[in-house]
Amino acid sequence: MLALAGLVAFSFVGTSCGDDDDDDTPVNNNQQKPADENKDNTENKDNKDNKDNNGGGTTTEEKNHVLVIQSKDMTSAPWDSQFWLLSTTQFNNDDTWEVSMKIKCDVAIIGTINKNDKGEDQAELQGIGTQLHEAPGAYAHWNALGGIPFTTEWTEFTKTGTFSGIPDGKACVSVAFNLNEFNPANKYYFDDIVFKVNGTAVITNGNFETEDFSSFVYKTAGENVGDDGGAGIVAPTKDMLVETDEIVIEAAE
Repeated sequence: MLALAGLVAFSFVGTSCGDDDDDDTPVNNNQQKPADENKDNTENKDNKDNKDNNGGGTTTEEKNHVLVIQSKDMTSAPWDSQFWLLSTTQFNNDDTWEVSMKIKCDVAIIGTINKNDKGEDQAELQGIGTQLHEAPGAYAHWNALGGIPFTTEWTEFTKTGTFSGIPDGKACVSVAFNLNEFNPANKYYFDDIVFKVNGTAVITNGNFETEDFSSFVYKTAGENVGDDGGAGIVAPTKDMLVETDEIVIEAAE
């Protein structure tokens, strides 16, 4: 993924070097104005295109950006630290989903045992667990997208499925990633996230090329907890974006 580069229109005006000193043709001092106007219009259009293609908001510098979520040591459960995708529409049992994203972490997480809301072993996963939530923090079911393996190298995770297990009378808008499946503190890196429900994209700015974080929230164990013991769920901030070169993932041979 590459941020769009602005297009600049240049106009070159030729200069005559002939010997005719008697040429009284008046010089049009405004002859480059149309080119300048065209340049302005082109740049304005490209600025708009950058904004439109990246989900709105203020564009970041013209570099690739990834979102980094820092977890702390687990205090009591795999969901002490979590990261959520927020859908623009509700979903329920039997709705289909598709997800793709580029991911890595500082310490690899290959195999874990997912736990239910009572802390009981539920199923073996290849990676961290995911949950279905009505809203972030409003737990609905222990399994959303299955396990997601994180390694220390960039990989592209893609998967499809059908939602199930949502209790009667509930509907969900968010998927939670349990960042404390691996007990010690870790850093998780995300880029180019695409999440679709019934074939329609339901998050924006999954490439993190603007400062629009409306499709994401997170919590870190022990941080941002209110006086009432609230979960401390907050939106990411621009200082959590890290510049990288374009992420190129070699196809498996």
